[in-house]
Amino acid sequence: MKCFVTGANGFVGSHVVRMLVESRIPTAVLVRNSASCRNLVHLLSDVEVFCGDMHDESVLSGALQAFRPDTILHLGWTGVASGNRNETLQLCNLQTSIELVQLAKNFGVGTIVALGSQAEYGPKESAMDEHAACAPNTLYGAAKLASSTIGIQLCKLNKIRFVWLRLFSCFGPGDHSGAMIPSLIATLLAGEKPSLTSARQNWDYLYVDDAARAVIHSAVNSNLEGIFNLGSGNAVELRQIIECIRDQIDSSLPLGFGEIAQNPDAPKHLEANIGKLVASGWKPETSLLEGIKTTIDWVKKEVSQ
Repeated sequence: MKCFVTGANGFVGSHVVRMLVESRIPTAVLVRNSASCRNLVHLLSDVEVFCGDMHDESVLSGALQAFRPDTILHLGWTGVASGNRNETLQLCNLQTSIELVQLAKNFGVGTIVALGSQAEYGPKESAMDEHAACAPNTLYGAAKLASSTIGIQLCKLNKIRFVWLRLFSCFGPGDHSGAMIPSLIATLLAGEKPSLTSARQNWDYLYVDDAARAVIHSAVNSNLEGIFNLGSGNAVELRQIIECIRDQIDSSLPLGFGEIAQNPDAPKHLEANIGKLVASGWKPETSLLEGIKTTIDWVKKEVSQ
């Protein structure tokens, strides 16, 4: 296998690249510029680096022509932050996903594995399997859904194996500092009380190493094709997760539940039915508690630098 990775400096992408390097799989990464690759700095000497904007078709074409991969791991997406999810920039991602499939055909790529999102389903009240009706309520979710729908059809026409992993909530070292878990940890490590919603929603959190393993598992298993949910398969009340994090740091610290209003558009129940992916030979290996402890240690190092 010879892998070309978009979004390599991102949260999940950087862990995927690390695992590819550890497995000695020839890998090329596409990044905006090598100077900004904080998550990849210790891996750059072990991969081939191409710099440029992934939304520039000439950049993608040049990198694929030079590296000639047999597998593309499309993990890049612009505008993943909650404040950008209804911005029209989401449409750039759809166009790039389509162009990537067309270029894959031109350069003999046989497999594409890409990251989707639970946002494709829209609000649900129970666990979702891959047959659940999709009714996204953000432009982000709609663009992801369109990318999967068009990607499946284009790849079928061009005889390219296509795997679409609908990722639910993910956490761990390397996450964006503004994400709920690392920002909560940083606040508590500073001895401050975090202002919170009532936190009664149930979310499915998967540790990032398990997500990265699923991407590579999907790439190396030639019998996998189509849409797969990617999560822990276990929805936990957000309040319990917050209290667990607090207790691992200092159980006496106060928590400001109910001090801020709940976003009415925020999902109240995120739970992945992961039976289809588990049946293929992958399963989560890191417990929520173990992942929280590791993430706390990582944030401690980050804030001390």
